[in-house]
Amino acid sequence: MSQKYSDNLQESAVEMPETADSDEEDPETNTLIGNVEKRQKKQSCMRRACKVLLALGATSMFVIMIVQLWTNYGDYIETRVFSPTMHSAGTFTREGAVSTYVMDYHQWDGNTLHITVEEPDNALVQVTAESPSTFEWGEDCLLVDTVSSNVSVVVWSLWSK
Repeated sequence: MSQKYSDNLQESAVEMPETADSDEEDPETNTLIGNVEKRQKKQSCMRRACKVLLALGATSMFVIMIVQLWTNYGDYIETRVFSPTMHSAGTFTREGAVSTYVMDYHQWDGNTLHITVEEPDNALVQVTAESPSTFEWGEDCLLVDTVSSNVSVVVWSLWSK
């Protein structure tokens, strides 16, 4: 008679011993070297305090370094990185102001234009006229000497000293 292959497997099967503890154990505690329970130690107050002090120390060192860099190189950064800011501007004729920005037309006395504007820190004045012109700062006013009838004035505030 012919014997089937599956009959041979059933006869030669090895029986595995069953343990009663295998179902109850947590599979995460089983390791390759045996059932060893992992113990988690609670962090002590001293360890937490050391971590906090280390973090505070590192943060304070970072802040001190940034402040020191700014005191050493702050002026250089301001002059090289930040652009000048327009403080005020205006276009004027002998009859009055055509358009202004933060400056007011006061009067035109002879060849001197009186403009009401405060002098900013580190001022740079740009005067555009048909003929050469000069300017000087008065008390809360800018005096522009020119023979031209049309004058444009731009006052810049520079960051550098």
